[in-house]
Amino acid sequence: MMRPVTITPPSDRPPDSAAPPARLQALAGDYLRIRDRVLKARTRSARLAALDELAAKLLPALGYELAPQ
Repeated sequence: MMRPVTITPPSDRPPDSAAPPARLQALAGDYLRIRDRVLKARTRSARLAALDELAAKLLPALGYELAPQ
C-alpha cells in the first residue's frame, strides 16, 4: 500500500538553481534502474515500492515537494 503524501506545487516553493530539464536529465540513470525493477517485479507490493521510490525522486526534480503524512 502506498503511503499518503502531500504534494506542494512548485509555485509555492523557492526556485532551485537548476532548471527542471537539468534535474530530470540528472535522474536518467535512476529512472532507468527503477523502471527496470518495476518491470521485473513479481509482486504488486514490489512494484508499488519501486514506483514510490520513483515518485520520491521524480516529483522533487520537477519542483514539487513531497511530505509524507
